[in-house]
Amino acid sequence: MNDYNNKKYKVAIYIRVANKETVIEDSAIERQKHLARTYLKKKKGIISKDYYIDNGFSGSNYDRPAFNRMIKDIKSGKVNLVVFKNLDRLSRKMNIINKIDYLKKKYDVDFVSIDGDIDTVYKILQFNLMKIISDKEIEQNKKRSIMGQRYREKMKHESTIT
Repeated sequence: MNDYNNKKYKVAIYIRVANKETVIEDSAIERQKHLARTYLKKKKGIISKDYYIDNGFSGSNYDRPAFNRMIKDIKSGKVNLVVFKNLDRLSRKMNIINKIDYLKKKYDVDFVSIDGDIDTVYKILQFNLMKIISDKEIEQNKKRSIMGQRYREKMKHESTIT
């Protein structure tokens, strides 16, 4: 489809590369920009767009200047659609699906990855399934962590007895 439900969108194009790039031509940043421009060219209802670029930041935490500016702009209503190349550009943390879900519900913002793994506009059922799987994985990771901690405590206790 070429439009987003006749809604007017203020777009944040989020770009992240983990290794700081100094050469701009033919860089990962430029490739991500090009993909986003090409993707958005086919869409109607785009009234504004801004780039949020984190150059040289890991996706394993949320302490990134452009990411935090984008979240602030979502909360203030300056952004209601976030476009990104793929989910790991947005974050490598397991709870990113929950964060997207929270922001969507609280601030009426949509998220679309160009490669199609996330689309809260048209693929909401798929997104909800991803959320269920993500929640289950987070729960399993917590259980594994607790079991590992108990095992280490048990081994420490047994080593003091013998």
